[in-house]
Amino acid sequence: MDTKEITLECEYKGFIKLNLGQNGFYRTSYSSSLLAKLKQNMNKFEPIDRYGILYNSVPCEKIDHEFINLLEAYKGEDSYIVWSLLEPSMEKLKKN
Repeated sequence: MDTKEITLECEYKGFIKLNLGQNGFYRTSYSSSLLAKLKQNMNKFEPIDRYGILYNSVPCEKIDHEFINLLEAYKGEDSYIVWSLLEPSMEKLKKN
């Protein structure tokens, strides 16, 4: 890949999780509608993919409403790897 960014547009009505298994070294920016579908189906993903969705959604600057809504999908989360990112995200939320 010679470019730093690539945009994919898809008419698929379901949901798709890119970088399944977190094998690639890149970040994914999901649209609001796709992120909402991922949130609704969070229980279908392995811990590493739940971590990946969260990692790709953590804002670099201020916490936004969309990110707070995504956090609801992690209620009852029991994976250490996911909590290793949830905890600092919550700390960031407290500071905003």
